[in-house]
Amino acid sequence: MAQEAGITDPALDGIAEDLADPELAPDRRAQLALTMARAGRAEDRAVLASLSGEGAHGMAYDLARALLAPNPANVERADSGYRFVAGEDVLYVEDPVAAHFHAKGRWGPPLRPDPRGPSRLARGDASTLIDAAGEGECVIVTLRHEDARTPAVRVLRAGITRDASLRSIVRWPAITGLGRLGEGVAYEQGGVPHALGVPDDLSSEELLALLGGVRARALPSSH
Repeated sequence: MAQEAGITDPALDGIAEDLADPELAPDRRAQLALTMARAGRAEDRAVLASLSGEGAHGMAYDLARALLAPNPANVERADSGYRFVAGEDVLYVEDPVAAHFHAKGRWGPPLRPDPRGPSRLARGDASTLIDAAGEGECVIVTLRHEDARTPAVRVLRAGITRDASLRSIVRWPAITGLGRLGEGVAYEQGGVPHALGVPDDLSSEELLALLGGVRARALPSSH
């Protein structure tokens, strides 16, 4: 359970294949569905939507589907995990990693983007910003772009995004490299570098430290 916050995308792809196995035991199917849901991958919504069952297993699938939302309906952050309410029925799921974050008033695992959660501008000591991102806060990095309409980047443990509503993020497991691109900073995904830009209130090295405080790997020198 404690390893779920860092589960990789290939592992989640394997779980999707396992869930498609009609011979999979219901208890194991429910366990894998919740593991997939806790990882928070939007593309897994269709997989979870295909699951059906009766009783506690059916409620577990409903809970898994609900957990993909930033603030899930019918789900409460219980002291020891999750409390899911469906009409008059209640399902409790013990999850010590989630309980750790729930005690801080945050959803977990993983630390998910929450548009209504705390955020701070990326100014001052980079180590303080790394700690804030590690605790689930959004760190807003303003960047210098020729296009003034380009929004700031939000950095958090669950990923990075240019979307102010945090509907679309780049998950850390999908990032294979971080590094300099010209004067600015870029991340690599699928072998392709994507420029973030030049930060306003941090040096490029400090922005890399902020990103690398969660996942660090240099971009290939050819970039």
